[in-house]
Amino acid sequence: MRDTSLSRRQFLKGTGALIVSFSFSGPVAQALAQSTRLPNGELDPTSLDSWLAIAQDGSVTVFTSKVDLGTGIETALAQIVAEELDVPFKRIKMEVGDTTKTIDQASTVGSRTIERGGPQLRQAAAAARQALLKLASERLGAPVDQLTIEDGVVSAIGNPTKKISYGRLIGGKRFNVTITATGTGWDMKVAPEVRAKDPKHYKIVGTSVPRVELPPKVMGTFTYTQDVRVPGMLHGRVVRPPVVNSKPVSVDEGSVKHISGVVKVVQEGSFVGVVAKTEWSAIQAAKALKVTWSEPTTKLPANPDELYAYLKNTKSFRDQVAVNKGNPDSAISQASKTFEATYRWPFQLHGMIGPSCAVADVRRDKATIWTGTQGPFRTRKAVADMLGVPEKNVRVIYVEGSGCYGRLSTDDAPEDAALLSRAVGKPVRVQWMRDEEHAWEPKGPAQLDMVRAGVDAQGKVIAWNFMDRSFPWTAAAGMPLLASRQVGLKPTAQGNSNGTQSGGEIYAFDNQKIVAALIPWVQPDETPQDQQPARPGRPGPLLCQRMLPGRDRLGAGRRSGTAPAPPPHPQQERN
Repeated sequence: MRDTSLSRRQFLKGTGALIVSFSFSGPVAQALAQSTRLPNGELDPTSLDSWLAIAQDGSVTVFTSKVDLGTGIETALAQIVAEELDVPFKRIKMEVGDTTKTIDQASTVGSRTIERGGPQLRQAAAAARQALLKLASERLGAPVDQLTIEDGVVSAIGNPTKKISYGRLIGGKRFNVTITATGTGWDMKVAPEVRAKDPKHYKIVGTSVPRVELPPKVMGTFTYTQDVRVPGMLHGRVVRPPVVNSKPVSVDEGSVKHISGVVKVVQEGSFVGVVAKTEWSAIQAAKALKVTWSEPTTKLPANPDELYAYLKNTKSFRDQVAVNKGNPDSAISQASKTFEATYRWPFQLHGMIGPSCAVADVRRDKATIWTGTQGPFRTRKAVADMLGVPEKNVRVIYVEGSGCYGRLSTDDAPEDAALLSRAVGKPVRVQWMRDEEHAWEPKGPAQLDMVRAGVDAQGKVIAWNFMDRSFPWTAAAGMPLLASRQVGLKPTAQGNSNGTQSGGEIYAFDNQKIVAALIPWVQPDETPQDQQPARPGRPGPLLCQRMLPGRDRLGAGRRSGTAPAPPPHPQQERN
């Protein structure tokens, strides 16, 4: 399943860092005889070669943009393909999350990969099996319905001497087969005309197969995003404002001249960062750089009571009405007994095990990104839009992050790294710090849930009125991420609703109303409050730190980069 020539420990022992390179030579590369590309540069989903390839040794390489976040989907998807092709599980090699080699199957979110991505790969494998049977029929001189497959070998029923392996049939060659593919993302229907294997014949799917990525994780040899190093790489850190709508008034580059290894202080719009030869130098420079930030012009909620009062009293910009029947207010007024409750749902932190990290190599109008994003194509578009280059010029390579929990659906570090890399013309690694991740990650928004209900004399519910009032949710389409906003990209949408949070839709009451009201964020830029588009789940120090004790430890309230320089590092960083 996994082909690793050198372990993480071997790299660390020899060089003090993990140097990651990507080679396309050898038998796997010979199997990458993928389809021609569409005019926009994307792989053609109607070409079977876009989905899988078979090498001369009979191994099967599967291409998918679905990524394993630690949930085991790499193993599960490999089981599905192995089952459909009748090959041993160990012969399946998964190529995941590389935008130059996969079809966009949408982000890996919502625990729906097996439900949506699984059938896509199953049908592609079924189409490949069909094509292989046709090839074998020609080579063996036997009808397709008289052929059987076992362990990647096709043989004639009743005459086992007539047999040929997948590797001999097509190893290293293209299928050159066109299949049906309609729709996009996880709604794409792949080869629906092909009949897949009857589940009653399953031998692999439904069985317990050891997860392929767990042994290296347990043994400490797994390569996480945080371990990625590329030749000539520099290190970057972003200097954050005290609040998201504060802007740099002045940047004193001379304040970091005394720090050895500093390559450049980067400012683009409101984005400020530093690039250095070593990570420790970058950390020192980011803390020592003197930046004067503008004072926010908007009064923000100072405590939870003010926050939830804002949610309760601010006019919504969109209401999602899930249920509206009868007259709940009238029914409640006539009820024998009424109930009323209000629930406060605070900001929720994803709390990744390893803070955000990415490596970017931007050279003129092309970029390569290594990151743990949940949506490689989504990240590709975000970086391309920010850099002002065509999407086809940006390559995103998935490398699993250390913990995610949904945070990397909106992946910030690649944008930080891309801006810094473009500024110096070399690869730059950006590693967020723990306090930075806690303060600036896109949190689950605060919500206020209010419910009123009434029952009759027999205790039957005769009325139900539920209202959820909340900020837009994290992964809101049309909402630029931190770095993109700082360099001037504007929102093109107001954000998505959190939904009604299971507000009672599954119950049938005669008088029932369930509504989710979307409340605008308290964050004007240059536009008046009532015209400001909503911000996705990115309160950061803007709101949620005001709800937390000890907020000064996270940097809230600091108006300039006047923090004392950190003490000397106790151990020289290894490169």
